[in-house]
Amino acid sequence: MAVQPQCGAFTSKDSVNFNAGINLALIKTIYSFGDSWSSNGRQDGSPASPAVPQGTNPMYGRRASNGPMWTENLASNQRTLKSYAIGGATVDHNLWRARATKSDMVGQVDKFLSQRQPIASDSSLATIFFGINDYSSVSEGPGTLQQAANQLLKETDRLIGAGLRQFIIVAPYFNRSSFNTNFNNVVWNGFKNLKQSRGIKFAYVDLSSLFTAIYANPSSFGYKSTGACLKSASTTAGGCSNPDDFLLDNHLRDCYPLSSTGYRLTLNIIPNAWRPTGFAPS
Repeated sequence: MAVQPQCGAFTSKDSVNFNAGINLALIKTIYSFGDSWSSNGRQDGSPASPAVPQGTNPMYGRRASNGPMWTENLASNQRTLKSYAIGGATVDHNLWRARATKSDMVGQVDKFLSQRQPIASDSSLATIFFGINDYSSVSEGPGTLQQAANQLLKETDRLIGAGLRQFIIVAPYFNRSSFNTNFNNVVWNGFKNLKQSRGIKFAYVDLSSLFTAIYANPSSFGYKSTGACLKSASTTAGGCSNPDDFLLDNHLRDCYPLSSTGYRLTLNIIPNAWRPTGFAPS
């Protein structure tokens, strides 16, 4: 990697990269909750369609990308991925006037719990990646980012009650102190409390160092542009000839979904951020 993120300390009051006990070598099943940055096109944990093009449709297998998502690469080495992530999702759509008809983490957890699956706690992992759409909706209210962060912790507690004990939390990249203070730090400190009160293991991954470095020097990551390959959210017609040269898939979808290379970099930042044992990214 062209950038090596630094691990922080568990005692930090501000969110940092940190691994509190996750060993990916022991994980067999991954449950994914999030928005378009995580969605593989399925919303109920069922197997996803192949990430291949169909005509001029830019959604490869219903993904907001031209290839597999970071969660799918994380689930390599014969791990099973069960995804509940949905594009456009917030933590709780009731907080945001702009998202009144959109999906949210509350609904994703409801779906997961309704299936009453047996959970092997020692070999199961949940990934949680929210905040992008909450941030884009905050100007219209009526909710706050702190309310969204607290709701994320409540939904996590429901997952713990179902038997999940290991979590990866990914913090989205926003160069905004208000987001870090009112969302990321609340989530970080909340998970520290859950570790102490509920005995969970978790890893916290902050994408800021990765994307700051990409925007500062895209060529060091193999990009010719930090812009978008596509000109439209509905077709590949008129787009670039080599998507791997571009960081973004297209610039018209909510909050800039990545190209497949961008999602691979997102995956690669995880072991570099907290160096778990027994894991080599594919």
